[in-house]
Amino acid sequence: MSEVKTIAINEQEFFHGHAEDYRVKKQDTMINFLECGKILFDIKENLSHGMWLSFLEDVRVQESERTSQRMIAVYKDFRHILANDRQKADMLAHLGMTHLLELKKLPDRFKKEIDVVNEVTGETTRATVVDEEKLGDFLGQKVEFEGQVKSVGDLPLTEMKKYIKEAQGVFEPDDMMGNDTSDVDEENLGTTEIKKVENASKAKPLMEKLDQFIALSTEIMRDVQGITYSDVVTESDALRSELKAKLKKSISNSEGIIVNANSLTDRLTN
Repeated sequence: MSEVKTIAINEQEFFHGHAEDYRVKKQDTMINFLECGKILFDIKENLSHGMWLSFLEDVRVQESERTSQRMIAVYKDFRHILANDRQKADMLAHLGMTHLLELKKLPDRFKKEIDVVNEVTGETTRATVVDEEKLGDFLGQKVEFEGQVKSVGDLPLTEMKKYIKEAQGVFEPDDMMGNDTSDVDEENLGTTEIKKVENASKAKPLMEKLDQFIALSTEIMRDVQGITYSDVVTESDALRSELKAKLKKSISNSEGIIVNANSLTDRLTN
């Protein structure tokens, strides 16, 4: 009769060891993805168009031109992660190419400029890339989704898109005004929206909300200015984190209001 051997393991070490290994594998996937984008970028930048197409068709590559262009686009915005601190790739590890393509659409305040050296020619140029610190703050925002509090970076793509649009200052008209605009002719959108604002039944509710917003925002500004470091340092970590998340959300919403309010003001004065 064979003897069954029992192997004793330290569950905590086993757990954390495998968790760390999984993290590294995920990070390596993202790094490899960016490295592939770099290779494609180098070929496209330094060889003729005919050679570029031949490279994509090579049996060792076999990549479509459309996919390659998308990979290059992602690489160009996140290339500095490869050159500087690959640990920053952690926040991108669980995201796919589609997520990263959407994150490219974040407005300029989420971008920064860096010097880029062409490894072949040695020429230095300036390039705009995603600011990984600001991106981390964006992805780390706590929001409510399906009854749970989640980070924006953990949301499904369709939900993440909403927060990207919000950061852009793009809001659906029905969210802003409570109106269905599915029949709006996009080519004549400016004229259509002016007519809607001229309609008193729709303009008055907005003006009432603006009055409330002006009063409340003035109050909030006083409250924010009145809070000092000593006021919050004694609070719990959870409360400080929640306050920080709400402040960032308020900043994003306020920037969206500014963009749309300026646009509407221009249309009303033209």
